[in-house]
Amino acid sequence: KRARWLWILIPLQLIPLGFFKYGDFLGNDIAGIGSPFLSQLIIPVGISFYTFQLVSFAVDTLKRSQALPSPLTTLNFAGFFPQIVAGPIERREALIPQLEKFQFRWDKNAVEIGLSWIILGLFFKRCLADNLAVMTLVHSGANPFLVWLDTVMFGFRIYFDFCGYSLMALGVAHCLGIRLTLNFRSPYCSTNIAEFWRRWHVTLSNWFRDYVYIPLGGSRSGFWPANILIVFIISGIWHGAGWNFVIWG
Repeated sequence: KRARWLWILIPLQLIPLGFFKYGDFLGNDIAGIGSPFLSQLIIPVGISFYTFQLVSFAVDTLKRSQALPSPLTTLNFAGFFPQIVAGPIERREALIPQLEKFQFRWDKNAVEIGLSWIILGLFFKRCLADNLAVMTLVHSGANPFLVWLDTVMFGFRIYFDFCGYSLMALGVAHCLGIRLTLNFRSPYCSTNIAEFWRRWHVTLSNWFRDYVYIPLGGSRSGFWPANILIVFIISGIWHGAGWNFVIWG
């Protein structure tokens, strides 16, 4: 009976995300409203990440009949500042027990490890990603070699940018005594596409698997190709509002 509330709660959680992030795309591009108000909406920082985290919190709490944490713990879970901008997307069973036992204390070993993650993340972001961002090789499509090289460089740029932030978030949390999930596990060392998918943005991949793919029936369903298509289309739209993201997904 508790799980029935999800039919109300999850749409309510998704409405702000849909309005701020996809209002312009849905209203102006698809419906053709032509509203300048929708085109000028400012998207709240990190809304995609904490929305998905709160959806998983609602599902785990209600469908699995788990106890509701205190209001303070719930707010800390929803707004834990190192991860709020770009993840990782944490589950309640991983983060809430740590928040409930949290207390400010000086832990020299935790700070040393955390600073190491922060330094590595800053190197990924500032030294690698930001320098790759200004190295545009392609000014026309005349040279296919440069087109391919620029594409590969862009792949590394977004990896070092996103992974760098994730490492900094992990490091800041580690300094506070909180352990977050390692979001990137050297995906470019993968030997096939399936392994790459599991090692790139780990928490988002697991979220789509557990809260979209499996509820649709997963591979046991006779419509499993449609389930995979739905997951990847949603994944594409999650990364941005536009037809290019729909097609990419």
